[in-house]
Amino acid sequence: MKTKLGTELQIMNLKGKDYMMVHQRLVWFREEHPNWSVETEFVTLSDKLATAKATIKDEIGKLIATAHKQENTENFGDFMEKAETGAVGRALLLCGYGTAFAAIDLDEGERIVDTPIEKTIENAKKVLNEEINKLEVKDYNKPVNANLEKKFNSLINSKLIGKYPEFTGLTYKQAADKNPAQFIKFSTGLLESAMKKPDSDEWKQNNITEQKYYLEYASTITVKKNEETDDIPF
Repeated sequence: MKTKLGTELQIMNLKGKDYMMVHQRLVWFREEHPNWSVETEFVTLSDKLATAKATIKDEIGKLIATAHKQENTENFGDFMEKAETGAVGRALLLCGYGTAFAAIDLDEGERIVDTPIEKTIENAKKVLNEEINKLEVKDYNKPVNANLEKKFNSLINSKLIGKYPEFTGLTYKQAADKNPAQFIKFSTGLLESAMKKPDSDEWKQNNITEQKYYLEYASTITVKKNEETDDIPF
């Protein structure tokens, strides 16, 4: 759909329903009300649980809408950000932005707050297959050996952490268990960096095997969480 100013807003299909993501609702909202405010705060916050509150006010400070969202570490590693995004999304819905395309957000049985994990997995598989094709790898599906399992259970090198500080002090396995979506992005980034280095094809094939192992493990964790909670981790 398009806004009054002609901006194209993306509508995605999620479990057979039309869904407008929170950032798209914000674009729409800001175009129509550039002087209105969206304020957030945490009503409750601990190392395992966060309840965020989002408040929307007009240009003179009149209250327009208030919404809450609660998340925890069992479902998301970045539970604070997810709670805040969810609260903002619900507040925007109460103002009429995306209401026709976000019934899931108001359904107590579903929870949507950010980029779908399915898309993250899809992108990671695409990168993996592209690198396989570049090398014309014939036997990338090697059996997992003891060295790979040992590395998976070793601490992540601090030099590789980059924009994933939440993985500091964790093993690769612990990071995947904590936040499979972020771990998939992290490991995909490692693969892309490795494939750009002027090393042997054999060394690069080992990196592909390693990435494939990480991706399969993190994907399994994601499916398990979905089955246990009937939720979609985002």
